[in-house]
Amino acid sequence: MTMKNMMLDNNWQQLTDGTKTVKLQILNMPVRYAECNTAPGDSTPFFTLQSGLYEAGPEISYVRADMQSAFIVVAEKVAP
Repeated sequence: MTMKNMMLDNNWQQLTDGTKTVKLQILNMPVRYAECNTAPGDSTPFFTLQSGLYEAGPEISYVRADMQSAFIVVAEKVAP
């Protein structure tokens, strides 16, 4: 399982590419999560995710910090 840390700010960052599912752990601050084919705009709807463990993908998705910077851990999910 490949894991990486991401420090989020107020810019959208791509989380999934449409081919993989990931586990996402939000550690400290709320995170905005959007599913769309291109980087979200100002009017793109999003979910607000609180601290916890989530699964995302395989659809294309993006994340950003909700208010302040946020720290997340992402692990690519591997099929058994």
